[in-house]
Amino acid sequence: MARHHVILECDWFVLGRKRLIKQLAFYDVVNHMHLLHVFRFPRTYQRYAAYFDRQSAHSHHIPWNKNGFFHLSGVTAAIRTIQYLYHDRDVVFWAKGQEKVNILSSHGIEVHNLEDLGCPRFDQLSPIPKTTLNKARVFAAWFPFGEEDDISASLDEHHYVY
Repeated sequence: MARHHVILECDWFVLGRKRLIKQLAFYDVVNHMHLLHVFRFPRTYQRYAAYFDRQSAHSHHIPWNKNGFFHLSGVTAAIRTIQYLYHDRDVVFWAKGQEKVNILSSHGIEVHNLEDLGCPRFDQLSPIPKTTLNKARVFAAWFPFGEEDDISASLDEHHYVY
């Protein structure tokens, strides 16, 4: 069965030891299907507004209180929905950077690191604005393999198990 490669990208806020995903994008390497999920934080997080505002100003510039269609607790469900889009296919998820891989993997899926394939930084690949969806799109355009390509050797090289 062919592997289907999907790039995941997310931006998050930090609260203590938690990584709270605010935006999650996916981009299909082959058919270019994509979607951006925006999550809303519970009202009780209002008390952390100044803390979140500082994080936003120093990193992704996404307002913490930006209205989202999905509740914060729905991140895992959103990831599962992306998996279900491919029904019987063998989906391989990719993300850039170990911290992002760890955050996404904590939601019950296996995610591989694009850096293991030599993926350059976003700004080395494109001058377009660095949004969550643009990052997924640019990394998918860079991705060196198509749907039918066998990258087992490359994955085995990095001790990934299927």
